[in-house]
Amino acid sequence: MNLSIVTASDSATLAGTNATLGIKDGVLLGTGGKFTWETVGLPQAYAVLDNYSMDIRNPRLKAESSTLTYTDKLANPIKGVFEFQSKKRPKNVVSTFPRFMSFKNDAVLKKSADFEYKGGFALSGNTVLSSSIQEKYTTIVVKKDGKVAFKISGRKFTVGDSLITSPAATFTGYFAEKDSIYHPSGKLIYDRLQQNLRLSKVDDGGFKEASYTDSYHKLEITADAMRWSLRDHKVDFYILVAKNVVPALFESFDYFNPERFNKISETFSFNPLVVVNNYAKKNNLTTVKLSELAKAYNKDL
Repeated sequence: MNLSIVTASDSATLAGTNATLGIKDGVLLGTGGKFTWETVGLPQAYAVLDNYSMDIRNPRLKAESSTLTYTDKLANPIKGVFEFQSKKRPKNVVSTFPRFMSFKNDAVLKKSADFEYKGGFALSGNTVLSSSIQEKYTTIVVKKDGKVAFKISGRKFTVGDSLITSPAATFTGYFAEKDSIYHPSGKLIYDRLQQNLRLSKVDDGGFKEASYTDSYHKLEITADAMRWSLRDHKVDFYILVAKNVVPALFESFDYFNPERFNKISETFSFNPLVVVNNYAKKNNLTTVKLSELAKAYNKDL
């Protein structure tokens, strides 16, 4: 049978399903059926549901397991959670339903000339997101002329035909063969059509004041934002002060500031850098793992 859900805001159909309605509790229990994203302009995307339930007094249908096929985007069908709910909304505003979220971070998008994608996959209405039940990191590799230009990873990406955005993404931009510019977490906007990247400070968290690391020039770069034009091979760093733009601060890897060094001790009753240095010298090491230090000083990570 076909199950139609009709409200003042929506009209959608679950085709080819089997269902039983509990008259007393008003809960519909069903299995199977195909639900498309036609209501949001994506008829080529559809989910085949396993078992599902719906309270007929509140048109919300949910399947804890389903298979999404989206031939325009996905290389292969993927498993995940499906949900449809009809909600009142302003006229001409596209619904954020149907929704799908993959179980795992193993979704692979179809091959593209400008980027590769592996991670979570979600559809919220007609918007593609990188979410998954696992909540692991998604990795996107952007290419220019067949070569890797930069790599970004994070838990939240919105991936469109023209823009890729994220509220917090780890960034590594490659140049001069094996060298790179790195930032642990920035707010990202990448224009795929214009090949322009903008990375700025995250809204909050420990990485808000983090510097960029330039391995080629051996520099730490303090800046509010970075602009990179892949077409022009040009990178700009800048600091925003009120309505003005001022130059960024560039410091050598070898630069030492005694004041800054001593300030580290203010947070603790010791200087962590001294602890690492002493441990490395004592054990004749050039690199030290955090787990080794924790074990040596009987501390929990």
